[in-house]
This record gives sequence, C-alpha cells and structure tokens, in this order.
Amino acid sequence: MPRKTNTPRYYRTPLRSRSDIAAHLASVGGYYSTYGHDGRSYFAFNVKCHGVDLDFDHLIEVYRNAGYYGDGETWLDNPEWLEKAQAKYEEVEDKLFDWAWKTPVAS
Repeated sequence: MPRKTNTPRYYRTPLRSRSDIAAHLASVGGYYSTYGHDGRSYFAFNVKCHGVDLDFDHLIEVYRNAGYYGDGETWLDNPEWLEKAQAKYEEVEDKLFDWAWKTPVAS
C-alpha cells in the first residue's frame, strides 16, 4: 500500500475558477499561453532534478519503505537475488536517469 503524502501548503489554493487558477499558476513560475490550438491554454514548468540518489542500496531501501514490499515478502533480503539485481543494476546504471525522465507519470 503506497504511503499517503501531504501536499505542501504553497501548492494548495482555495481558487475555483479556471481564470483564477490559471493566474495563480502563472504567478508561481509557470508559463501560460492563450495562443494554443483552438483557444486552449497551456502551462509549462521547467523542472530540474538536483541531487537525485540512484544508488543501488538507496533504491532498494526506497522500494522497501514505499509500501510495495509486503510484510510476508523476503526476496529483498535474499543474497542471491540481491547479487543478481546488483549485477543488472550495474549494466543499466548510467541509463536510469534518462529512463526516469522519459517515463510518463501515471495519474
């Protein structure tokens, strides 16, 4: 079961109208354009990842603590599995950031 996250206060807004929401988003650094196809409005935010930790041990701990690893599961503690996983990790380690960047986020 995934952990519940709290939305930071600066992301919360009591605004309800689209124009008020658009103005708010544009005011916090987004780019807002009304020149879209068929009069649609578009937002773009430039996001940068600094200090991301893609170390093997850290990724294992994140997976273990994210709620996806069940109480009865033991494969993350199996030295044979960890050895094979570490070998695979070393094969693809230099591609992980690019893969994460290109992977769409499920909504």
